[in-house]
Amino acid sequence: MQDYISSNPLNNPLIYPDLCYCSLFGITPGTSLYVRDIIHDAYLLLYVNKGKFFLEQYDKSYVLEEGQYLLLDKRFPHTYYFRKDTISEIFWMHISGTQTMDMVNRIQTLQPLPVIGINSQIAQLLEQCISTMRSVDCSLFSVGAGIISALYTVMNDLYDEKLNEGCPPEEAAFRSEFEKIMDFAVDRNQLSQLSLDAICNRMHMNKFYFSHKFKEYYGISPMKYVAALKLEKAKQFLRSTDMKVVTIAQLCGFSSNSYFSNVFRKEFGMTPEQYRSHGS
Repeated sequence: MQDYISSNPLNNPLIYPDLCYCSLFGITPGTSLYVRDIIHDAYLLLYVNKGKFFLEQYDKSYVLEEGQYLLLDKRFPHTYYFRKDTISEIFWMHISGTQTMDMVNRIQTLQPLPVIGINSQIAQLLEQCISTMRSVDCSLFSVGAGIISALYTVMNDLYDEKLNEGCPPEEAAFRSEFEKIMDFAVDRNQLSQLSLDAICNRMHMNKFYFSHKFKEYYGISPMKYVAALKLEKAKQFLRSTDMKVVTIAQLCGFSSNSYFSNVFRKEFGMTPEQYRSHGS
């Protein structure tokens, strides 16, 4: 369409494990764009750099103003459009993959999608991405690395922002510190070290007080939470790597391969090998 203006200097979409593609486009005065009932197997992370962005989904209408961000589930029908009397500039990313799904799932436990808001740090990060994409002398690697880095920082900011909205200060501080410990363990493949004693030492709390507060805030015991986290990480490894099941069991903190298989079968109704072969 003539009113679609792409300023991606690389001509082709950027392809990365968790980034389907991304671009920057603008709408000039006197032109419009209306896209109806579009569906993609991905999520949309969008930032309004100039003007306005109009969205309809689930029989609801939304208007994004300049400086606002949007996290949208594109697997469900939605319509978006721009008006002729407005100069608009939008930076967007289609994102998917296991790491993205994990972050989005965590966000959705706090607020259903679409998530719309404004955050100065998010704005700064995405504006830096826009600047990087406009720089025609930048390399594919630097563009991709910058976008991926910004993406996960944005996702973490979204999570922290939603987590702390409406939480009493004591609960917000507890959740924030605990999630940092979990994120560190997952990122460093240190799930095997997540004992109750180790977590309490990091939280600077005794086991009784920590367990009591955790049950109050999360609704389950801390070790049930950790066990579920280990299984989700194991599923990630099964989906995205060819590591042996026994190696995955060790990385995820299970005492033996047989114990891992038994727990996995009880939770998901199949063995780890069957889960992998089904491509789940």
